Amino acid sequence: MKNLGVVLGDSDLQAKIVKKRKRMFQIAEKYGMNSRSTIKVSQELDILINQYQRLKYPS
Repeated sequence: MKNLGVVLGDSDLQAKIVKKRKRMFQIAEKYGMNSRSTIKVSQELDILINQYQRLKYPS
């Protein structure tokens, strides 16, 4: 997932995080925790979580 310069609000990011996490669990159940697909979605989730943390806790 690439950052396209779109700034999402707090609730938008939370919704995306919840959706991405559910998707990750679905893929992990089907293909396993170490599958490329699961890892890819996990990395996308990490990006969303990092964006949320930067929004909530700016330095």
